[in-house]
Amino acid sequence: MKLKLTLTLSLVSGIIFLAVIFSGNPLGRVLSLEKPLHDARFLLVEGWLNKKELGYAGKEFKTGRYQYIITTGIKSPEFYEMGLVGNLAFTIHSNFVAGQNITLQVTAYGTRVGNEPAKFEAFINDSSMGITNTEIYPVSYPFHILLWDTLKIVTLRFLNDAGRTVIFLFLRSALIL
Repeated sequence: MKLKLTLTLSLVSGIIFLAVIFSGNPLGRVLSLEKPLHDARFLLVEGWLNKKELGYAGKEFKTGRYQYIITTGIKSPEFYEMGLVGNLAFTIHSNFVAGQNITLQVTAYGTRVGNEPAKFEAFINDSSMGITNTEIYPVSYPFHILLWDTLKIVTLRFLNDAGRTVIFLFLRSALIL
């Protein structure tokens, strides 16, 4: 009986929420605005924004229209940490087509255990661009390739066995030039 009541209340609440958001209700129009309200007292800013975007938010706050600034979430780390064998895959929507020479520039560094460095392999689509041993400080590693097909996916594979060693790979960026 209790489960049935909970499911019924959840279903009714969901239907009411969707009706408010997607109807012509003023609340739905307020929640879907893409421009600032002129009488807003609070400026809501995502915590993961980069410095340039946070600068824009600061300028907006200084216009004097707002009394409070609220940040949500957490600050994004400067480097993405990989501590286990695994892949980071990025789907690419681009104009890079077969026959083009491109460079994938990966900025990264890694820890070491003894003389064993952190290693990663870069892929464009399903073609390996090579395996790299990282330094213990950030370095930009360029990978050059002639595309055989339209660029669709970039994959970075961390190769160290986390079960045997405590080696980490830290990725800052992967740029296609």
